[in-house]
Amino acid sequence: MSGGISRFEISERLGEGGMGVVYRARDAFLKRDVALKQIKPGLTEDNEVRARFLRECRAAAAINHPNVATIFEAGEDEDGSIYLASELIRGESLVRILRRGQLSFDKQLDLGIQLTQGLAAAHKAGIVHRDINPGNVMVTDDGRLKILDFGLARLNQPLERQPDDDPDTLTRTRPGHFLGTPAYMSPEQVTGAEVDATSDVFSCGCVLYEMASGKAPFSADSVSETVRRILSEDPPDFDARAEDSPEGLVDIIRTALAKNPADRYADASEMADALTVVREQTAPSSVHEPATRPTRGRRVGIGIAAAAAIVAAALLSWFVGRTTLAFEKKDQLLITSVVNLTEEEAFDLALRTAL
Repeated sequence: MSGGISRFEISERLGEGGMGVVYRARDAFLKRDVALKQIKPGLTEDNEVRARFLRECRAAAAINHPNVATIFEAGEDEDGSIYLASELIRGESLVRILRRGQLSFDKQLDLGIQLTQGLAAAHKAGIVHRDINPGNVMVTDDGRLKILDFGLARLNQPLERQPDDDPDTLTRTRPGHFLGTPAYMSPEQVTGAEVDATSDVFSCGCVLYEMASGKAPFSADSVSETVRRILSEDPPDFDARAEDSPEGLVDIIRTALAKNPADRYADASEMADALTVVREQTAPSSVHEPATRPTRGRRVGIGIAAAAAIVAAALLSWFVGRTTLAFEKKDQLLITSVVNLTEEEAFDLALRTAL
C-alpha cells in the first residue's frame, strides 16, 4: 500500500491481525519512522471493531513502561479511518525466536521478568491485556522485550465489564471464533466469565511454559480440544529439556497455571518478584574482581608482618628444640641471613625494622 493517513506517509506493510493492518510509515512532521496501525478496510463500519480499536489506543496510551510499545499518537482521518501510531520496533517476535529452538535458562528468566514487569505496569494502570501470547511479544535487537496489541484490553475497570464488552462477544465474535488466542487463555476467559489480572498471569504462565519446554501447555489440533484441556487437564509434565530448569522456575510456572485464579499470583508484579528471586538464587554466589597490585604503604605493612612471622618461626623452632625451659645467659639466637626473594625495597625496610 502506498499513500498516507494524516501526516504519516506509508512505505510498506508489516503485518496484520484480526482487526487491523500494520504499516511502516514516516512521520512527515517529526521525521521519524513509526508503526502505523489501521482497521482493515472491510471492518471500518463494524462498530464492535471500532470500539475494540479505540480501546487499544486508550489502553496502550495509559501505560508508560520500557517493556510496552510506546504510543505516539492516535486519531481519525478525514475519511473516518482510525489510526494508531507507535514506536517502530526493530527486532523479531517471540514466535520466531521460539521456532529456532530452546532458550537458555538465563534467557527464559530474563524475558519472563521483562514480560511480567511490563504487564505489571498495565495492571497498575487498571488494564488487563487479555491476549498475552508469543505473537504479541517482540524482542528488540538489543534484547528489550516489548508487549504489543492491547486490542482486547479492558481499561480502568479491572473488575467490571466495559460498556462495549457484550457478554456474548467477550470471547467470541461468532460461533467457533475467539477474540484472542485460545491456547493461551485462562479457564475463566474461555468460558466468558469475569477476568482480572490473574487471567493475564495464566497467559504468562503459558508463555513461560513454552519458553521452557518448546510447546504451549494446552495446544491441540482443534480449538474445542484446546479449551477442554484448559478447563479440565493439568499441563503435561515438562519434557527432558525443561526438567533441567531451575526448580524455582518450574514452581512459578505451575503456580501461574493454576485452574483456580485464587491459587495464582495476584498480578504480574507478584510473578515478576518471584522470577527475580529465582534469578538471584541461580546467579553465581560471588563475583571475583581482578587482583590489584598493593600500594607501597600496604606493601610495607605486609613486609613487616612477614618479617615478624619469620622471626617468630625461628624463635619457636629454637624454643621447641631445647631440652629444658630454663634460660641461660649464654643462650643466644643468631639469624645469619635472610634473602629477600621478592626484590621489593619495602620488604628490605621491613626486615631491618623487624630485626
